[in-house]
Amino acid sequence: MIKLRKEKAVKILGMIFTIISLLPICLPIVFSIVFFMKTGNFVYDILMPAEMFYFTLIGGIGMAILILLKKNSPKRLIIFTTLSIINVFTSQIYANLTGLSFGKIRPAGMYLAVLIVFIVLYHLLAFLVAFECLTIFKKIMK
Repeated sequence: MIKLRKEKAVKILGMIFTIISLLPICLPIVFSIVFFMKTGNFVYDILMPAEMFYFTLIGGIGMAILILLKKNSPKRLIIFTTLSIINVFTSQIYANLTGLSFGKIRPAGMYLAVLIVFIVLYHLLAFLVAFECLTIFKKIMK
């Protein structure tokens, strides 16, 4: 009876953590579609997934803990989540050191190029974390 409850709890938590990890990828797309349907203009907020970093973090760490409880190795998920954390903190440190975060300099030229690299990397890493959560969720549901 207890083992059945534990299995059910792991499956429910797996679904919750997977959904949480998908939010930074899906919500900006949903908002863009809604805005397009209302105004006729397609606008995608490229910063929103990075602003929703905590969802990626919670989903990745939560799913890693769940898979560890199932006695499996979440190596790729841990790598992608760690790289995502490093990317966000490095971008914040870069913005503070260069003065971008408080308006000392304008985001143009090389500064803008570096920021774009950080944002693109974050999108990629958020997608990889979400994909890995989906893969692990599939394993949990078996």
